[in-house]
Amino acid sequence: MSKQRSDDEPRRLTPEHVLRSGIHLHGPDFRQRLADDLGVSHKTVRAWLADPNGPSYRRIPPAMGPKLIALIRAHNGEGSDLEAELVEWTTSEGETM
Repeated sequence: MSKQRSDDEPRRLTPEHVLRSGIHLHGPDFRQRLADDLGVSHKTVRAWLADPNGPSYRRIPPAMGPKLIALIRAHNGEGSDLEAELVEWTTSEGETM
C-alpha cells in the first residue's frame, strides 16, 4: 500500500526515469558513470533498475529526482523535454511509489 507524500517530499522516480536519464547523460553503458554522478554504487543503480516485483529491486529515494534534474540541466541546460518531464513528475500530486 502506498502512502501519500508530504508537500515537501519529491515524488519518487520510476526505474524508467532512471534508465532514460542514464542513457541520455552517458549512453547505453551508463550505470557506473550515473552512480558516480549520484554518489551511489553501481549496484544501487542496478537495484533501482531491477524488476519492481523482483527480490533485488530497491525503491529510488525521493532525493534522487532533484539530483537527476540538476545533472540533466548541467548536461543540456534548462528546457529539455526529459528535464521538463522529470520536474513535472517529481512535483505533481500523487502517491509515493
